[in-house]
Amino acid sequence: ESTCRQTFDTFVFSAASRTWEFDVPKGFYEVEVGIGDASFTQGPQTVMVEANTFFDGVTTLPGEHLFDTQILEVKDGKLTVGVGGSGGVTALNFLTQTAAPSDLDSDGILNPADNCPFLFNPLQENQDVDSWGDVCDTCTDVDGDGSGAGFPSETCFLDCNDSDPSVWAVPIEVAGLNLTGETPVQLQWIDMGPVAGFGTRYDIASGSLTTLSGGTPFADACLLDGGNSPTYQDDRVLTPGGGFFYLIRAENSCGQGDFGSGSPGNDFRADLFSASACPP
Repeated sequence: ESTCRQTFDTFVFSAASRTWEFDVPKGFYEVEVGIGDASFTQGPQTVMVEANTFFDGVTTLPGEHLFDTQILEVKDGKLTVGVGGSGGVTALNFLTQTAAPSDLDSDGILNPADNCPFLFNPLQENQDVDSWGDVCDTCTDVDGDGSGAGFPSETCFLDCNDSDPSVWAVPIEVAGLNLTGETPVQLQWIDMGPVAGFGTRYDIASGSLTTLSGGTPFADACLLDGGNSPTYQDDRVLTPGGGFFYLIRAENSCGQGDFGSGSPGNDFRADLFSASACPP
C-alpha cells in the first residue's frame, strides 16, 4: 500500500507536448499507464504510447487516478511516449511495460509470424497477400491497385471493381477543357486517371455551333470513342463564321460519367447519351 501511495504522489507534470523514447527490444508489450493528482484537479490530459491513445483530453479530480492497459508492438526498438499538449496539464503517475505473451491470440502462431497477432486466425487467410490477414485487414486489395473491397472498407478507398487493377471509381464529370489553335485545334482537359483509375477512357461528342443558335443542338460527330489520353487534335477545317462545340465524358469498367449538367429543362447534354454519334 505504501508503494501504491508513493506512485500516486509522483508524476511527470507537463502542459506542453513532450516525447520520450526508451530503448527496448523489438516485440510486443503490455503497457500500463496511470494519471492523476492526489491534491489537485488536472486536465485535459493526454498520453500516447507508440501512437496508441491511452488518454485524450481527460480531466481528473483531486485524489482521482485513472489507469489504462494496452498491448502494443514496438517495431524500431524504441518505446515512444507522448505526454501533454491537450490544452491543460497532464500528470502522468507511472508507466510500466512488460513482455506480452508470445502468442497473444492463442491461435498457435507466434506473434512475429502471425499476420493478425491480436485476432484468432489459425489458418492465416490472406486474400490479397499483403502483410495483414483477412480478419484484421482494413483494406483487402485483391487486384493490387491500392484500393480494396475492405475488411471493413471504411479506412481505405472503396474499390468499385476489385477485378480490374486499372480502375477504382466511377469517373466524375470531366473538367478543365482548354482549346488552343485554329486548324488543327488542340483539346486538353483534366486527367481523370488519378481520380478514377488509369484505365479510364474518354469520348468526345461534337457538333456545329449553328445548331446551338437554332435551338436543336445535336452532336453529329463522335471525335473520340474510348481514347486513353486527356488530349485530342481536331483536324476539321473551320468555315468563316462557323465553329464547333465539344463535350467530353469519361468511362471505365466501373461505369460511365456524363457530358456535364446545365439548367434544368433547358439542357441538351443529357440527350446526347442516346442521340449523339458516341455510343452510350
